[in-house]
Amino acid sequence: MSDKTATEAATAKTVDWFMVDLTDLLMAVAEATRVPVREMKSTRRPRGTSRAREIFAHLARVELKASYSEIGRALNKHHTSAIHAARSGERASRIDSTTKRILEVVYASLTNERRS
Repeated sequence: MSDKTATEAATAKTVDWFMVDLTDLLMAVAEATRVPVREMKSTRRPRGTSRAREIFAHLARVELKASYSEIGRALNKHHTSAIHAARSGERASRIDSTTKRILEVVYASLTNERRS
């Protein structure tokens, strides 16, 4: 069986990832985490902002198959920062219940936007 949880597997099937771009994902993560996009792109490093970047980088890499350079450009960061963020987000998505809930909200948000 895959590493995805049952909830992620179910919601991942309902999101048409071909219709989502990095900007859509960035806005969905910003809304779910209540961290403004400008804050996610800033040089500041409060825990909440870093976690939002990690979630974005993880989803961009896993679901959109974006390169680390593309992820870095979307966040105004170097590609090595995107690598670190994606790995941290992946780790958090497996063990942190808050991150799992945020992921569910992002999946739901992207699903609902596509239906409207």
